[in-house]
Amino acid sequence: MSGKFNKSFFKTNNLQLWLLQLVAVWKTFLAKVRKRLTKPIVINQQPWSGPIVSIIVTCYNYGAFLDQVLGCLEAQSWPNFEIILIDDGSTDPETMARVDELKTLQQPNFKVMQQPNQGVIAARNNAIAQARGKYIFPLDADDAIDKLFLEKCLLFLENSPEHFFVYTWTNSTGAAEFIWETRDSLPSYTLEENRMGYAVFRKTAFSQVGGYNPVMAGGYEDWELCVNLVTHGYVGRVIREPLYNYYVKPGARNFHAIKKHEALKLKIGDLHRETIKVQEKRLLELAHQPYLINHSLVNLVADNRVEEKSILLDLYNNDRVTPAVLKDILLWVESSSVSVLLTLDHCWSEFFILPVPDNLFVYYPEEYHPEHDVEPFYNYLQQRYQPQRVALCEL
Repeated sequence: MSGKFNKSFFKTNNLQLWLLQLVAVWKTFLAKVRKRLTKPIVINQQPWSGPIVSIIVTCYNYGAFLDQVLGCLEAQSWPNFEIILIDDGSTDPETMARVDELKTLQQPNFKVMQQPNQGVIAARNNAIAQARGKYIFPLDADDAIDKLFLEKCLLFLENSPEHFFVYTWTNSTGAAEFIWETRDSLPSYTLEENRMGYAVFRKTAFSQVGGYNPVMAGGYEDWELCVNLVTHGYVGRVIREPLYNYYVKPGARNFHAIKKHEALKLKIGDLHRETIKVQEKRLLELAHQPYLINHSLVNLVADNRVEEKSILLDLYNNDRVTPAVLKDILLWVESSSVSVLLTLDHCWSEFFILPVPDNLFVYYPEEYHPEHDVEPFYNYLQQRYQPQRVALCEL
């Protein structure tokens, strides 16, 4: 895990940090003004053969969690991915036995790798070198993701220029329970506080920046990777939904990293501060360069259409929505066997933090496009699911 992942860290009144954020917001405002006067770059999405995303599951003595993490991947609404499970020299008998069982599975998009214990950085770098996906998503064996995580992240990325990467909010459970609200990347601010989450990024971007840096063996390797991406001109964007579930365990690797927070933060600053200082203007221009994406659904629909019947309850920008209405919808969904696609304004997202029925799929249309354009999202829903539209009065 990366960066400051401790609830107390997010309640700081540090004046210097506040001023830094204020300056960053002002620079962002100026960049947006310049953007309106700049001709957009036209990008044509190209078809991708094979799995569009590779999920890298690292495991060291976490055999007890493997069924959970593989279960959450099996439940994904998006089907076109590969899993690379890499065992980093586990010594726990339960883990060793479970990994041996998984090695016997004959599945085209599931691969088990093993190596002598070298640590998570070497494990991820070695596994990603074998990945076939356009995008990479590292996932620790003791964590999990919401069933819509891949679908929403890929929809965002396929509607973005090549220098974007994406992450979501994180739902922290276990020893500490809270929502980690990540933010869009701002070059200088990325060094002061980690608000970039568990990212999905292009494999080409990972190769360009040199992968995970071995100097971060003490922790915060995810934070350093995201900062490294930013220094190379990549732009981090957030989907404001807690779709990543992080399990907090006392004594785990990140528990020890937090104790070394200042030293690890200083190390990241030493690696990247000078580059960001010199390149900040260019980096902000890259973040706000206008663009136009053509064929954004070429990898999202085609062979990924859903055959089973579904209905669309479109309540986005609907002023009739109330907590009572949403509770009635939940009761109705629970009594139905049909898949229900529900669209809402983001202001209702907290209502659905708790687990929802397996046949309910909740979307906030403006979240899945960098410019908050909802048209590509609705085109995607229609072409992939071909749902039957229903109104509230029909329930």
